[in-house]
Amino acid sequence: MKSAPQHFTCKDRDTGEWHNCDKQFICSNGLSKDEYKADTEDSQYIDNWQNQADMLCESKTRIGFLGACFFIGVLVASTIIPVGFLSDVVGRRWPFIITLVVLTIACIGFIFANSLE
Repeated sequence: MKSAPQHFTCKDRDTGEWHNCDKQFICSNGLSKDEYKADTEDSQYIDNWQNQADMLCESKTRIGFLGACFFIGVLVASTIIPVGFLSDVVGRRWPFIITLVVLTIACIGFIFANSLE
């Protein structure tokens, strides 16, 4: 998640021509995702969520918090939903299936997310 592309080409707003630029130029000029693109031929390029969700100008703290949200969710869910108690009452099968369905829905939501919010 924290590995951002290093080399970009940016579209000039006046002429419409593409030229080399860097992250600082993109963030300081407030370019939209349509006005720049990562150099996919670069050996350091990784196509990840940071690029897909247009998180290039987000702070490392905010991106790190997004990664930590999974573990925060596991901690909160395990204290609020007594899966162990439910397993004792109704067996292990249905609580397991229900949690897998919820996890699958959440992962599909992450796949189709277009922004950090």
